[in-house]
Amino acid sequence: MSTTTRSRRSRRNASATRMVGALLALFRGAAGHTQRSLGEIFVVGEQQIASIEQGNGH
Repeated sequence: MSTTTRSRRSRRNASATRMVGALLALFRGAAGHTQRSLGEIFVVGEQQIASIEQGNGH
């Protein structure tokens, strides 16, 4: 696979990750949850929720 193809795929994945993060933040807020309360529901840390919402996902 060429470097250009990998670069395009990486940008698409990053864009999709940011979109998922933005939707998570929107729905979380609409449901009245904080990052902490949502983390407790999914048994992950508050920092993990924040990371996903920022589009990092790591």
